[in-house]
Amino acid sequence: MSSRMTRTGFLALAALAVAACSPAQQGKISPAPQGQIQILLQGVGGPPPPITNGSPFPVSGTVEVTGADGTTTVDVPNSAGGRTVQVPAGAYTVEVSEQGIADPFCSSAGPVQVGAGSTVTVTLTCNVP
Repeated sequence: MSSRMTRTGFLALAALAVAACSPAQQGKISPAPQGQIQILLQGVGGPPPPITNGSPFPVSGTVEVTGADGTTTVDVPNSAGGRTVQVPAGAYTVEVSEQGIADPFCSSAGPVQVGAGSTVTVTLTCNVP
C-alpha cells in the first residue's frame, strides 16, 4: 500500500470519528434549566398628603438583574403586575438602577435563588420624597 493511500484512509477515519462525536450526531444540546423572577416595583410615601395614605403603589423604573452570566437590564412598567424575566437557574441580585422619582432610595434584593421551573417574586420599594 502506498503512503498516499494510507494517509487518505487515516484522514477519512479521523473525519468520521469527529463527525460521530459532534453534538449534532448526539442530539440537541439542552439549554440551561430556566426559572423566572417576577419583579414588582413600588413606591411609598410622597408629598403631603401621601399619595395613597401610606399604602405602597406601583411605580415604573429600570431594574438590573445580576447573576453569574452577567447583568440584564429590565424596564418595569407602572403596573401592579410588574415584569417577569426568564433566567437560568442560579443566584441573582436585583436592584433599581433608574427610577422616575427624583432622588429616591430604593431597596434591593439578593441573593435571590431561582430554581428550574420556579418563579421567585421580588418586591423592590422606593421611598418617594
